[in-house]
Amino acid sequence: MRSLVDDALASVVCLLESKLERVDRRVIHSLLGLKFDAFVALPAHGTAGGIIVAWDSTVAMVPAFRIDQFSVTVEMVFGEGNQWTLTAVYGPTDDTLKPLFLDELRAIRAACAGPWAVAGDFNLIVEAAGKSNNMINMLMMGRFRRFLNDMELKEACLIGRRYTWSNERNRPTLEKIDRWFSTADWDTGHPGHLLQALSSSISNHCPLLISTNVSFHRKSRFHFQSYWPSLPGFHDVVAGSWNSLPPKANPFVDLFVRLKATAKALTRWNQAKVGNIKEQMLLANELILCFDQAMDSRPLSSGETWLRKQLKKKVLGLASLQRTIARQKSRISWLKAGEASEAFFKIFASQRRRKNHIFRLKSGAAEATSRAGMCEMAGDYYAGVLGRLVLRQHTLHLAALELSTVDTVALETPCPKPLSGTQ
Repeated sequence: MRSLVDDALASVVCLLESKLERVDRRVIHSLLGLKFDAFVALPAHGTAGGIIVAWDSTVAMVPAFRIDQFSVTVEMVFGEGNQWTLTAVYGPTDDTLKPLFLDELRAIRAACAGPWAVAGDFNLIVEAAGKSNNMINMLMMGRFRRFLNDMELKEACLIGRRYTWSNERNRPTLEKIDRWFSTADWDTGHPGHLLQALSSSISNHCPLLISTNVSFHRKSRFHFQSYWPSLPGFHDVVAGSWNSLPPKANPFVDLFVRLKATAKALTRWNQAKVGNIKEQMLLANELILCFDQAMDSRPLSSGETWLRKQLKKKVLGLASLQRTIARQKSRISWLKAGEASEAFFKIFASQRRRKNHIFRLKSGAAEATSRAGMCEMAGDYYAGVLGRLVLRQHTLHLAALELSTVDTVALETPCPKPLSGTQ
């Protein structure tokens, strides 16, 4: 447990089904390490249940917490402006207690304001696919769905969900994986979060590792925006950059250099024509606010009135343009304009980036998770396929063979077009 927490560089740890009736600082230090100097614990009943939430006080602050029958709730503060509530749950296995468990979560949500995240073993399923057998309580599954809808909770996108093989049914079944649900305002405040399942070597459950702020460093690439052709000056920029280069003998090289020049020209044109939309909106809103304050003490001049109207039109246009860009980046084509907010498209786009990220590589029995380890493993693999560069001890003196030369200039000319009707 301690090595798992150290490798994950975790600052907050939630342990479910601890089976400990008494939890003190000595137990926390032996399980998690000396840096976890604060904790809240729900004692177990005999050898069943038990929840522990421990944190590093130098990273997170907990101004308030509460302990209920099936959950532990802590109010987390990570720096300035990053404050949210975390509830760690361990749901009952008895169906008669599950309604009480859901009512307890409803009361917790009513007591806490702001972003809320709830994680743990709910012992409830949302769909029949989450059950390993055919004994499905449809009534309880419907209650859990209604609870998620009423609380406006959404399950976080889980990366690295693990499967095992069942010998009885001869088909893959899902391992026991705890779940992480969060409200929309929590997702908006943590657009770069990453949720992944770790190894189940220490338990029959797969531990969950949540990183609230993950940055994916990628080299910037050229992205053509679908709204560019509708802006004035777009066709002139494309025509000017396309015809700015002399033709090349090789048609493929000619096409490559023209596309490259056009991409650079469009990038410069976009910075000059569109620019930073957020900065323009902030500047326009600030000027409108100044005009509104001036209207309280004096009437605006004709020039100021005209500028205020133009700024309002500018804000509406920039807001529409910003939403169009977010919709295009999310690659959602099944929604019509006006059916979702800009925040929805941004969250969807961040989830797509997390799915495209490579988190581990495996070669034989070895497995790499760090960036340096994955680069080394990929390099060794392709070196084994392509071979490594070695210093040759002998070379060929081709001039001594007196071979006849071949004129390859004709190969650079483009192929003639076929006649009509021929193949």
